[in-house]
Amino acid sequence: MSEIIQSFSVELLGQIFDWLEDEDLHSVSSVCKYWFRVVNSYLLKPKKSLILRPEITNYEVPNPLIQLSVIGFPPEQFKELEDFCTDLSRLDICYENNLGYSLNEIALGELLKFCKNLKVLSFKNVVLSNIIIDTIFQHCFNRLNSLTFDCFKIPTELLEEMLVKSYFSEFKLIVRPSNIQKNLYATYPFRGEVFYRLDFPKYITSVVIECTGLSNSAFKALCYCSKLQALELMSAFNLEDDSLKLFTNLPILRKVTFTDVRYVTADGWRSIFTCKKLSRVVIIRCFGLSDRVFEDASAASHRLDLDLQDCKRVTGSGLLSVVRLAKRLTLSLDYSSTMINHLVKAVTGGLAPQLRCLNIVVQRLRATSSTVSNDLVKAKRELRFFTEHHDIHFNFKELFTALELYQRPGSV
Repeated sequence: MSEIIQSFSVELLGQIFDWLEDEDLHSVSSVCKYWFRVVNSYLLKPKKSLILRPEITNYEVPNPLIQLSVIGFPPEQFKELEDFCTDLSRLDICYENNLGYSLNEIALGELLKFCKNLKVLSFKNVVLSNIIIDTIFQHCFNRLNSLTFDCFKIPTELLEEMLVKSYFSEFKLIVRPSNIQKNLYATYPFRGEVFYRLDFPKYITSVVIECTGLSNSAFKALCYCSKLQALELMSAFNLEDDSLKLFTNLPILRKVTFTDVRYVTADGWRSIFTCKKLSRVVIIRCFGLSDRVFEDASAASHRLDLDLQDCKRVTGSGLLSVVRLAKRLTLSLDYSSTMINHLVKAVTGGLAPQLRCLNIVVQRLRATSSTVSNDLVKAKRELRFFTEHHDIHFNFKELFTALELYQRPGSV
């Protein structure tokens, strides 16, 4: 495998990597030194960006340096970058320690002192403390537009102090249990009610929150963000109908994403799908969705950019309504001949004249099933033929959850 990877030219890898997001580029840069050089030299130099890892000692810093990502990089070596940080607008500090990395506040402060134009700052797997927060306040807080914390422990009192003093427009908070200590979030709970006491909702336009312990009352507090345009709630176990209905009252909210919602009923989802202000809705592994919800929503004139993943209770008849509801549709579903037939019927039967983009991901349980293969080949052919003649962007992917490749006795 290594010989095959090494045989790929820099240009070929560069064209492949060019399709990836920045976060994915960080991952592929750690595969091998060759890929690391490709990411930094072929892709990141034109963007004036740099990824630093401790195992790579020979690196070239672009000038001007606009975006810097340090992944597991020793803070004591930050001093080497000070001369290049004058034009730095984005800084990502990431460590791979499952229990959190204790960042050196002196080294961080020295680096931030030279970041005169810093607008975006993010931390991942960093242990937050009063000293670290004070260091950020001192050197760059009044200049930030976006702040991201992806950590295992977020002390509520620090978060409150931080947000009260800020004027940034984008806020991302991810509080996760570590991979080793599954119940760490229970030991260090984040009390979402702190949002009620803050002034930051006056300025914020984008919120991303992942926190398993966040209560429904905390979600309600986000409804005071009058300038909110994009909302993404992951691991939103405790979200309920009343909060969803309040979100639809936000004057300029356009995009919403909900993941792992358990207690919202059909009534709550119906308020989201029929909200005329919303242009994009993403639903992933959420309960409470049913055929009737989409039937009611599709009866309205409003059409959405819709992304549905793992919606188990939506059947073939509900899928017809889903297609009618969407102008751009991304659909992930487990293989079912009935679902596939309804999907083809809904698209090719003229039920969705407004549809302009269709992305389908089908999860197959057995890779060797000839019946499944024939069904999908036929469906893909019919959908592709229809979309090509109706100016619809079309993409069809298959995923295998259990690959069973074997050779029967006596077969060739």
